[in-house]
Amino acid sequence: MSWNEGEHLYRVGSDRFLKRWDDARGRFLLFKNDQPVSVAEWNQAVNRAHPMAQKSAHPNPLIRWVERQRFRITERLGDCPARRILDIGCESGQVTARRLGGSGLSLLADLDSGMLRENRRKNGSAAAIPAMAANVTRLPFRDGSLDLIFCTEVLEHLERPEEAVGELARVLAPGGRLVVSVPNDRWIVAIKTMLKRLGLRGFLGPLSDDLAMGHIQLFSAGTLRRLLQGPFEVRRLFLSFPFRLNFFAVGTKSTDKGAGR
Repeated sequence: MSWNEGEHLYRVGSDRFLKRWDDARGRFLLFKNDQPVSVAEWNQAVNRAHPMAQKSAHPNPLIRWVERQRFRITERLGDCPARRILDIGCESGQVTARRLGGSGLSLLADLDSGMLRENRRKNGSAAAIPAMAANVTRLPFRDGSLDLIFCTEVLEHLERPEEAVGELARVLAPGGRLVVSVPNDRWIVAIKTMLKRLGLRGFLGPLSDDLAMGHIQLFSAGTLRRLLQGPFEVRRLFLSFPFRLNFFAVGTKSTDKGAGR
């Protein structure tokens, strides 16, 4: 990763979180109150301080509209004949609840069990869908047991996203579909910087006015394609319209034996 934005400081209650880019290692180093912390500790703090539901309930109607558009695009990309569905990093589970339509087997999975329960409580339509706390790099499913996986706004939070992609390929059936989205962080940071310079910081409300706290991977179209290729045949890869805030990709599992390993 060549982009270097130096340091990003965040405060959560009385705690001070620092994310520092390390050129030699090609990743962010993470600190809490000046002490190194693991990605798991960092992400738990992020999930509690900045849940994805902030955008759906944002006081700015434009941000709420953008978030609805993201859900609509995700749902549309998952429109395929699939009966065994997994939603990884499922937030409230609303995409899967609409996609399921009352038939087939669907599962919601998120690493943070507390946030999973809270989000399901707030979204009644997903309450009947089985849910579990699971690590995307070690999923409790047999090889080739799923037809469709949603993995939206997850890969940017992972220290080794290539391990997650390999695991998703393992549990998908041959020809199964993966729907991925990741934020276009370089463009998002540019927009935030412009708003701050224009004195329009209030437009963001409770959202960070810098690089989002939880994002420890930064994607371009090229890096996302390279990450998915091999385990998957990338069928589509595009930026959301009209604001170009998210990359979306659709992949089908490669039939090459061992590609998902």
